[in-house]
Amino acid sequence: MKFHNEDAALYQYILWKSKITPPDGIAVINEPRNIPSSVFIQKAITVTDLYFGHNWHQFRKIKTGDFTILSNPALLKLTKYIHNCGVIAHDLYYLYNNNDSKLFNIYFRKQYKMFNQPDFILSNSEFTRNDMIERLNIVPDKITTVYPYINGKIFYPGESTFRNTLGVDNKKLILNVAGEKPNKNIETVIRLMSKLPDNYVLIRVGRSTSSMKLIHDLHLEKRVIFKENIKEAELADIYRGSDMFVFPSLLEGFGLPIVEAMSSGVPVLGSNSGSLPEVIGNSGIVSDPYDIDFMADRIQSIVEDYKEYDKYRQLGIERGKLFNMETQYKQIMSALNK
Repeated sequence: MKFHNEDAALYQYILWKSKITPPDGIAVINEPRNIPSSVFIQKAITVTDLYFGHNWHQFRKIKTGDFTILSNPALLKLTKYIHNCGVIAHDLYYLYNNNDSKLFNIYFRKQYKMFNQPDFILSNSEFTRNDMIERLNIVPDKITTVYPYINGKIFYPGESTFRNTLGVDNKKLILNVAGEKPNKNIETVIRLMSKLPDNYVLIRVGRSTSSMKLIHDLHLEKRVIFKENIKEAELADIYRGSDMFVFPSLLEGFGLPIVEAMSSGVPVLGSNSGSLPEVIGNSGIVSDPYDIDFMADRIQSIVEDYKEYDKYRQLGIERGKLFNMETQYKQIMSALNK
């Protein structure tokens, strides 16, 4: 696998600075520049790309392999210059969501129209694959589902130091790991806490500025703990120290945190939307993403009943084993050998 910049990563398939040695003859092309963290600058770059485009001809001389995989649809114009070229499809988020940045909506909807151009597509779930067939009229044989894998050396069941560090051994910890985009449904997660007993505490990993007013209005300030910009090892420790993972997302192309939680031995509750029923299977609870009463009831029935808790813990651990490097390798090779 040849990378074209030092920190390149095949998102959800190859981890940052991965030590994996994939098949010879495959090149991966990521964003040709480092994207700054500033949202303002990101939008400025998007405007530039939307109206003027990258200087795409600069890639004509780029060294590629027998197959080239583009890491996201923003790079689809490269298919004009590269043969045996494929792209990874994570979701069609901007076809669903009109409440996010209008600029990003315009930009990505334009990019989605080019999904017909690559020779092959690697989707991260059957949900995403079917979505592309139905919404973009992509030929089904062009798309192969390749599930992300979980690093079992980081996300595994076991002891945690997290509870002792916080001094919350007598609390029931409900974990949510997500950003603030509208599809993450964070408001429902916050409202859910108001339906649970006072000894239940929410661990919110991710940016949380938009939910602060709701937390104040519901008098939950002492029952929500925030974590942001943490390292992977700390995140894994938080998973292992939690009693239940809650992820009522409205749309996911895959839902990596669900598998991280299951692999860490934490019972999971996800929504019945997007890819989450496919990922969870029969190994967790699937709920209407707005049915707070049902979610609160199921959380308590699992967290406070050791037999139920252990049942879903073991089911999740076994389910998490399905998302491994070997399976992913076979799926990628299946796509390339078509």
